Order: sequence, then structure tokens, then C-alpha cells
Amino acid sequence: MKKNKYLIILVITVLGIFIGGLIYYGTYQSQQNAKYFDLSSKCMKDAKSFFNEKYPDIKSPGSQIDGAISFADYQNHYNKLFNKCYILITIRIDMGHVHVKNIELYDVDDRALIGKLDIYGQDQKKIFCKITGKECHSLDDFITGIEPYIENKIDL
Repeated sequence: MKKNKYLIILVITVLGIFIGGLIYYGTYQSQQNAKYFDLSSKCMKDAKSFFNEKYPDIKSPGSQIDGAISFADYQNHYNKLFNKCYILITIRIDMGHVHVKNIELYDVDDRALIGKLDIYGQDQKKIFCKITGKECHSLDDFITGIEPYIENKIDL
């Protein structure tokens, strides 16, 4: 009988520890999600400011623009692993026979260019591509090179 009493106390203690751990984990996850949301929101604001500083003449990103730049837009990306904010800027220039698509990835906090891709011509076969100072040779190379910085799927 005494043995069963100790077994019941042990089971109750283990269950208490397990339930306490679950409660702690749930609280910890909630705090981490709130922190991520705050940092992601800050990244969104900082990326918008970065874009507006870099392209002050573009009043509404994502829309058609008069003049040489026919389209300009950006995507902000907060990377949890690096605890960094990145911005992917896309500019399309169409002037007669000149067609250029320019894509740049910046570290918003450091204002540092990480990668740049220029695609020239109507056939989009001429490419200039660099990531962290190293040459790349295709759109696929560029996407692969910037994947460590961008945690979610990108649309180029």
C-alpha cells in the first residue's frame, strides 16, 4: 500500500512538471511571436523609409510611373535567424527600345547592398548579377544567392 502511495505521488509530481512545462512553453512561444511581430513591423516601417530615401521622386510604389522608370516596388523581409531587416527593390525601366529590370537586395539597418541583378533587353537575356561582391550568371543564381537573407518565398 505504501508503495502505491509513493507511485501516485510520483505520477502526480511528473504530471505537474509536465503541465507546468507546457504552460511555460506556451507563454514563451507567445512572447516570441509578439517579439517577431514587433520586429517585423519595425522592419516594414524602416524598409519604407529606406525606399523613400533612395527614391524620393517615387510617390506610390507598386504603381505605374511616368518617365523613364515605369514601375518601382519593394518587399521588406525580417530575417529571424540574422535578426536583420532586408529590402528587395524592383525597378523596371522602359524607354523605347531600352528595357531594364533592376533588382537590388539591401540590408536596411546597415544600408549595405547585398545583391544586384540587372536584366537588359526585350528578350531579357543580357544579365549583370552580383551577390556579396561575387558574380552570378542567371536569375536562378540570384534567387539562390539571396535565399539565406529572405526567409519567405519571393516573387521576381
